[in-house]
Amino acid sequence: DGEGGQGSGAGRFLPLCVPSTSGAELFKTAAEALAHDASNNNFDVRRIVKELRVGFYDCMKLVNYVRESVAAGVPVTEASLVDGTDKAWMDDKYLIPFMENDSLLFELDGALGLDAESGDAEDPPAQSDSESTRVRALEEENEALRRAVQELRESLKVAGTFIDQADAPADRESASRLKNVRIDKNYFDSYAGFGIHREMLSDRPRMVAYRSAIELNASDLARGKDVLDVGCGTGILSMIAARAGARAVCAVDGSPAIAEAARAIVEENSLGSVVQVRGGLIEKEGTIPEGYKCDVIISEWMGYCLLYESMLFSVLHARDKYLRPGGCVMPDVARIHVAGCGEASVGSGFWDDVEGFSMRTVGKKLLERELRSQAHVVDVSGAWVNTSDAVVTEFDLCKVTADEVRSFSSEFELTQATGQGKIHALVVWFDTLFSARHCKTEEVVLTTSPREDKTHWAQTLLVLPEPVSALDREEALLCRMTFQQHSEDYRGLQIVLEYGTSRAKDGTYPHAAQFELV
Repeated sequence: DGEGGQGSGAGRFLPLCVPSTSGAELFKTAAEALAHDASNNNFDVRRIVKELRVGFYDCMKLVNYVRESVAAGVPVTEASLVDGTDKAWMDDKYLIPFMENDSLLFELDGALGLDAESGDAEDPPAQSDSESTRVRALEEENEALRRAVQELRESLKVAGTFIDQADAPADRESASRLKNVRIDKNYFDSYAGFGIHREMLSDRPRMVAYRSAIELNASDLARGKDVLDVGCGTGILSMIAARAGARAVCAVDGSPAIAEAARAIVEENSLGSVVQVRGGLIEKEGTIPEGYKCDVIISEWMGYCLLYESMLFSVLHARDKYLRPGGCVMPDVARIHVAGCGEASVGSGFWDDVEGFSMRTVGKKLLERELRSQAHVVDVSGAWVNTSDAVVTEFDLCKVTADEVRSFSSEFELTQATGQGKIHALVVWFDTLFSARHCKTEEVVLTTSPREDKTHWAQTLLVLPEPVSALDREEALLCRMTFQQHSEDYRGLQIVLEYGTSRAKDGTYPHAAQFELV
């Protein structure tokens, strides 16, 4: 191994233009790593920083942007950064390190010769009085943010970590952006391992539905068509589309690690000439080439209770930006269903009789502490359902808008047959359809109903504050259910349930409960 090589055990700095530490040459100092980029990859960070006249704050964003792009296989050139063609690195989300414990960030100021006080790469040229006044005004306006950045800088050096809640920028807009960046990072990190992908690939109703829809309707959905796979994961749907005759498939995933794995899987199956894998957010400029258009969008975007994770917004963005007129989104219809459940669904009956002793107090406490106010993702048996079903809402995914998904309400009624007992909870599930509108050969339905085969989505259980007495034949449980994005975690859900066997004249219900899924 070379002097700075990984095998020597002395190096810990990875050059920017190297995608991962696996088998890579590591250098003893940050300056040596950056010099390697300049001499071997024609990427001189020192020159970029000098030309852009940026300080420590922006240098961190630049480093993390290059790290992410290189890992995703997206080319970044010195020229495009210097001339301003590539401005994506300016996004505040790049304040968060792309690579865990990136040693280069710890020594960035020393390696680039940044001024510890001003954060500038070099002293700026003389300015006119008007320019100086404008600069001073901007500096005063952003003083709180600069102080926060300095705190983050020191925290990074000392702890090797970044952005703690206490270190968030002081202005609300930046704090909100950074919070969403953290949420996205946690979300995509959760899909970076292969355990979750094995679970999804092992979900037979899921896999059979997608494969059947694409292959049975190949002339409508694949053959000779340009297909966009949003959230491709391991690339399974992209490869099925390619096998069904797609002209070209663009597969996109927000997790760079999984995109890299998908790229290897595609090559392993000799489909690289048809399927191109791109790592990055579908909403991010540059993830997909400018001018790209497709005939079909396929995506397995559904989360718990259909909308948890908010991935549907990415699909709608892709639809509005990349789908050709007359194209389709698959699946193209989604429905949310609801029904009532008996006592068995909440499991409290176990505590009624334990070896002849009543432990109802335990069951009551469990209900109060663990079930109520939280929506629970569980496998619900069809035998526990003790009311009629109702459709809460239906989305036409070729037309629905983001605002219509972000918040909506629906009123419905549930009825019972005689002797079905008290209603202790409501169970929510969803169906997605590959409808006959676009699947001319055979319509396919993927359901997560408690009466059908289990899926990894299970069902969502909403436990009522108090059970509703069994309904008479003439009675119905009247409900209004409101879904909205969670106020603190935009990938989460808040569900408000209003209900009763009657409504007041002003339309209000006698009972209400709120549930969260985060």
